[in-house]
Amino acid sequence: MSEEIARVENLLNNLKSKEAECLCQDLLKKNPKNPQVWNMLGLALIMQGRDNEAIQAFKKSIELNPGNGDGWYNLGVTLLEKGRIREAEEAFRKAVSADSKNSSAWYNLGLIALAKGDLEKAMNAFKKAASLDPQDPDSRFYLGKIYKSLGKLSLAEKCLREAVKLSPQDAEYWIELGEVLEKLGKLRAAENAYRKATRVNPSDPIAWRKLAAFFEEIGKEKEARKALRRAKTLESRETNV
Repeated sequence: MSEEIARVENLLNNLKSKEAECLCQDLLKKNPKNPQVWNMLGLALIMQGRDNEAIQAFKKSIELNPGNGDGWYNLGVTLLEKGRIREAEEAFRKAVSADSKNSSAWYNLGLIALAKGDLEKAMNAFKKAASLDPQDPDSRFYLGKIYKSLGKLSLAEKCLREAVKLSPQDAEYWIELGEVLEKLGKLRAAENAYRKATRVNPSDPIAWRKLAAFFEEIGKEKEARKALRRAKTLESRETNV
């Protein structure tokens, strides 16, 4: 069985979802009470866009092993994508209860709490996710946004600098860092952050508008007009597509 499970995992890793599904079905005929196979069947079904069937497979996996953290997490992700927020939150909580080191589950709990406006819960969840995964830029980005909204700008700067270091090609991260630096009065650093956003994604009109607004604020009218023209040109292209 272990060799066959390894084959399923290999098929899933190579995006061969239909072959993985067929093999899972064969394995379940031999042993219908294997929670790991039910979980992998759910993953194969998700890859084919068959979310409702995947949910049932994950639920079967959990029924056979209630302490199955992977099953709870995969169920949570699928429910979240279906917009079933309350059920997804419950599944993610079960996931971290089964495995407190599941950084992705903590991250998703942070997103749900943030969407509900519960900044304290969101902050705690993102902190947990970031502490578990030193390479996770997203949790640090959202922590920075939360700190900014609370007026804790130095903490916001720290988190956002970590985020852009981990994901330097994300223009949104640079824009957010620029806004924080601007509020802190670090204008040269703010300008560099806004310029970096336009360099990593030169086709993003939002980045150019942010740079234009910054130049206008500090009295660089010529640079502001130039950046604004670039933003409007990009916006007109988007409209005509």
